[in-house]
Amino acid sequence: MIFFGVYTMLRLSDLARLKFTAIDWDKGVLRVRVSKTDRIQVIPLAKALSDFLEASGKTGMKEDLPVHPKIFETISKKGRSQTLSRQFATLLAKAGMRQKVSSRSSKKGRDQKRNRNSLNFHSLRHTGNSLLANAGVGRELRKSLTGHTSESVHDVYTHLEVETQRTALDEMPDLGLGTSVLSG
Repeated sequence: MIFFGVYTMLRLSDLARLKFTAIDWDKGVLRVRVSKTDRIQVIPLAKALSDFLEASGKTGMKEDLPVHPKIFETISKKGRSQTLSRQFATLLAKAGMRQKVSSRSSKKGRDQKRNRNSLNFHSLRHTGNSLLANAGVGRELRKSLTGHTSESVHDVYTHLEVETQRTALDEMPDLGLGTSVLSG
């Protein structure tokens, strides 16, 4: 699921329902009806994801079977992805990557702002988009791959590394000011 999350940037619920029939092996793409927008999104299979599927022996499967059977079963029983989201958060907590998930009430009431941990399955959408941005992939292509239609929403998903910013600044011409300006 993590590989699929990073390399397809799909939401948890869409990946949980993903079946092998959504993969066009000949063209190397996924065709998914995205639940949030009810649009068909076509996503090329990244080489790393194709290699992963090949190593797992699942390349070429065309049956109407879930790609992630246990996760599909969980979402089919509950009908929503909240259970999966909590399970993923628990895994992240066990790995020491976030705070432990608590089901206890804070007794603040429903109108109070909740403390939310920023690291969750949805973070993989941010990660995929940011990896592409830091590799120099342009905004329009990244928007297309994430399925974003809004510039402002897409910008929230882009996190540029300091080295990427430094490399961009190093492309600026030397104005020839040297150190004499600073010392005088």
